[in-house]
Amino acid sequence: MLSQRKLVEEILEKYDMIDCKPIQTPMTVPCKLSTADNPKTSKEKQLMVVLPY
Repeated sequence: MLSQRKLVEEILEKYDMIDCKPIQTPMTVPCKLSTADNPKTSKEKQLMVVLPY
């Protein structure tokens, strides 16, 4: 089973950031996501795989 916590920990370990201190990050409310935000080309999809966020 994949949980958000496990995924975040794996990403932090991958980028050697597991010991970083958490902070609150403000976000625009309401945050509306849409399919227009999805990568459209294979190059964009490959880039999204390696982004650390």
